[in-house]
Amino acid sequence: MTSRDTGFIKTFLQGFVECVLYFPVLFIPAFYLLPESHRWVWPALVLGGYLLGYTGARWFKLDRQFKATLWACLVSITAAIAFVGVDITLAYFIPLIFIASYRGSRMEQASWNLMFPGTYFLIGLILFGVSSFIFSFMDSFQGGISSLTWMGAAALGLTLLLVNRQLVLDETLPGNDQPVLERRVLRYNRWFILVLLLLVAVVAFLPQLQQWVSDMARGIAAWISGWFGSGAEQTPEPPSSSEPPPEMSFLDEETKPPSPWMKVLEQVLIYGVFTVIGIGMIYVLFRFGKVLPKLYRRFSAWMNRMMNRQNVQPSLGYEDEVENIEHDPASQRLKRMLSGIRIGGKFRAGEGSEHLNEKIRRMYRMILSRSIREGYNWKASLTPRETESDLKEWNGRKDRIPQSLIELYEEARYGNRTITEEEVERIQLDRKHT
Repeated sequence: MTSRDTGFIKTFLQGFVECVLYFPVLFIPAFYLLPESHRWVWPALVLGGYLLGYTGARWFKLDRQFKATLWACLVSITAAIAFVGVDITLAYFIPLIFIASYRGSRMEQASWNLMFPGTYFLIGLILFGVSSFIFSFMDSFQGGISSLTWMGAAALGLTLLLVNRQLVLDETLPGNDQPVLERRVLRYNRWFILVLLLLVAVVAFLPQLQQWVSDMARGIAAWISGWFGSGAEQTPEPPSSSEPPPEMSFLDEETKPPSPWMKVLEQVLIYGVFTVIGIGMIYVLFRFGKVLPKLYRRFSAWMNRMMNRQNVQPSLGYEDEVENIEHDPASQRLKRMLSGIRIGGKFRAGEGSEHLNEKIRRMYRMILSRSIREGYNWKASLTPRETESDLKEWNGRKDRIPQSLIELYEEARYGNRTITEEEVERIQLDRKHT
């Protein structure tokens, strides 16, 4: 797809949004000025004005304001006369087509977010609310109030989706740079808005929904009643030819009330349908609630990376593994203590070099954990020797971490030499004396 085709599609969609947001300006006067067959052709003509304006800007390079104004005048006068002829109503049709064509030509050069900011969305929604309230009391507009209501719902949905997306992009990377956001985050954000719109629609159309469910339940109950009653009915015998058919007095005959079990069945069906709808909504909210915390964590981590809030160290040719200094639970400490018990003055059978290396590292972590509990602020970026110096400055004790333990810890963590049992025993003796 070429850039020209992409520009046409963007202009069409942007013009469509503007027509929906300001639909009362297009529809209410046309409801009284045009016949019913032309009422929906008129918004399409205005939308075509956007495309004609964009086409003129692409073909004739309308880079000056007076050029765009002359092109909009030519398009609006020609299209309006071709649509309604020479009539007094041109005073209404020409200005609107002129605005559409002029804005379409500007869309080729300027950003639509600057041409149609969030304030314009708010003005469009206010226009829908005021016009719906006023014209709902006018009997002459009863045929168009439903169209105005549905287009108002569409305008509300578009406002929530577009304004929310723009606010997310603005908060993601403010400034003049191009915002970058993962499509997954935008997809979850759109689903959130759609669920919100669904809840708003359910609340707004709750009376109509209740009436629809009640009618459906009555129809099902009547079908079940007819199905059960069809077997019990007998084919009536034809009347004899000698007797005249009795006269049916429809006016005096009263309709039989439904049986009690039919009323019960109808209520059971109504409550059953509402229960299924409620369970479905609760399930949707439950699934969305499970996804929301994970989405928030991912979005927060992504934002931290973008805003450089994490303490990321530069790579200098070697990436050190991160030492996790945590306070182990009591059960883990007890298990570790029992695993270090000697049998006959020696370590248990099966302890190899890996176990001894891990023992050295565990001793180092235990000293750090004890210091952290006493108030030491451990810095993960420091090397073991730098940590030893930092501990001396913090506490003033030179034997907080023995130098021999530091050397063995570096061998156990970074070196390939095997730690012997004698070295481990010597470190333990040094710790007992300190």
